[in-house]
Amino acid sequence: MRRSCVSGAAVWVMSAVTAAFTPLGAQRATEPTPSSALVVVSKTDRTLAIIDPSTQQILAKVSVGEDPHEVAVSSDGRTAFVSNYGGGAYQSISRIDLVSQTALRPIDLGPLRGPHGLAFSAGRLWFTAEGAKVVGSIEDRKSTRLNSSHVKR
Repeated sequence: MRRSCVSGAAVWVMSAVTAAFTPLGAQRATEPTPSSALVVVSKTDRTLAIIDPSTQQILAKVSVGEDPHEVAVSSDGRTAFVSNYGGGAYQSISRIDLVSQTALRPIDLGPLRGPHGLAFSAGRLWFTAEGAKVVGSIEDRKSTRLNSSHVKR
C-alpha cells in the first residue's frame, strides 16, 4: 500500500488485492468520497472499492474491466486508473471518477496489450504494456492520446 498526497488530497492505494468484500458489482454511494480515501482493486469481483479510512466503510464499488491488476490515482485525486491485464492479452485501462464514484469510458490502448505497472507523475499516467514490450504514457486524466517507446532487453 502506498500513499499519494497532492494539493492536500490524500488517496491511499492498494492494488492487486483479492479482497474479502461481499460481491456487489457496481454500488452507488450515499456518502461523497472524502479528501482522504483508500481505493482497492478486487480481482475476483472486478471492482474498485472506494473506502473511507476513518470509518473503514466501503462508500462505493465501481465495476472495472476484465482482470484488473493495478490502480493509480491522478495527481489531483479525482480519477483512478485500473490496468486490465489479462496475462498480456487485454488492451484497456479503466477510468473511475472518484468524485461521482462512477466508471468513465475506458482507454483503449490498441496494440499495446497487457497494461501493467501504473504510475502517475507530472500530469501523465505511465504504464508498461507487457505484451507489446513498451512503456506508454497518457497526457492527462481525460486524454486518450498515447505515447510509447520500446523497452530494450
